[in-house]
Amino acid sequence: VDAVRKIAGDENGKAVLEFILGTHSHSDHIGGLDTVILDENITVKTAYIKKYDPSKIRQYEIDAWDNQEVFDQMISACEKRGVTVVHDISEEPFSFGNFTMKFCNTAETENTEPVGENENAVGLLIEKNGLRAFLAADINNLDGDEDRLSKELGKINLLKVGHHGYDNSTTSDFVKVLSPEFAVVTNRQGGISRTPLKNLNSVKAKVFETGKYKGVVADFTDNKIVLYGNIDKNLLHQSK
Repeated sequence: VDAVRKIAGDENGKAVLEFILGTHSHSDHIGGLDTVILDENITVKTAYIKKYDPSKIRQYEIDAWDNQEVFDQMISACEKRGVTVVHDISEEPFSFGNFTMKFCNTAETENTEPVGENENAVGLLIEKNGLRAFLAADINNLDGDEDRLSKELGKINLLKVGHHGYDNSTTSDFVKVLSPEFAVVTNRQGGISRTPLKNLNSVKAKVFETGKYKGVVADFTDNKIVLYGNIDKNLLHQSK
């Protein structure tokens, strides 16, 4: 909440968010969003999140994690604050200030057996002045989603690495097609798995782990993408 108010707030600490994206119903992605939505100093206009369907999720994940709980908490908060909730997420590009954005849905699984909630994740493509960033949420390639999305995305400048840099995401073919100049991993320092790191190194992508810098901020400015460490804007890197 404090970070939202500091980054997006006015001189009185009040912030208006045009939309938020719940990439999928895992607590490390939407847990706490109810607190943001319910904060009286923050106004959220629209919340995008797919409906959570436990009938399609592996039982061990249902037993061990709190998917239904965090989904219900987010929806309840939206109802209390009058936030518009969108479950059917369109992939039509849309203008957002000087940016063009596009939600990238994972495909409906063809597996007859239940899958993980990560396989329902939604990514976000952001473009401005020819610069392109892809926020991959927890998208992996267990259902071939990275193979399909890479054909749609093509070359990008910045990749927010899928599923915290763990195995089954950031495959070699995916990275070669996107060929990012730099990559941000939402993980502790040294937490990225060996194979995804090797794949990123193969295209000479500079890798930044949020755990090392207590967060990373990407700023599209002056026809460059500039990366800062945390909300205090310690310069890390800028695109060529």
